[in-house]
Amino acid sequence: MTNTVIEYRGVQIQIDELERPYFTAAAEGTLLVQECTQCAIPRYPPSARCLACASSQWKWRPSDGRGRVSACVIVERGVRAEFEAPYAVGLVALDDVDVTDHPEHAVRILSCIRGRDGGRLSEPVPDGSPVEVEFEPLAEGFALPMFRMA
Repeated sequence: MTNTVIEYRGVQIQIDELERPYFTAAAEGTLLVQECTQCAIPRYPPSARCLACASSQWKWRPSDGRGRVSACVIVERGVRAEFEAPYAVGLVALDDVDVTDHPEHAVRILSCIRGRDGGRLSEPVPDGSPVEVEFEPLAEGFALPMFRMA
């Protein structure tokens, strides 16, 4: 198969074969995380090789999509007119990805952070705030995981 190009708010997103399962599972309401089958270290974003042991053997595993904000900023001016500002962008550390022995490999997903009602936020979210995944449709069979305040 070839790469898929999806138009999202005036921006082209190119999805390759490695990333395809991530975006198609999101369309079905599931957040996936890659995990090395050799050393069990999770990773995000998806990559062909493990950053810890360099193995090319991995699997996808589902996450419950709950996490905590580890950093957040408010974008005051959208990068394009289609991205109406202000909006919150943050790093989300997933709760169900255990990296106790390897904190340097924590899974942190860069994402828009939305309010409990799904609306845009205009104030930064405090570190440690609980969030949960939601999915924004991109195109038929593809969605983008985002997070809202829990």
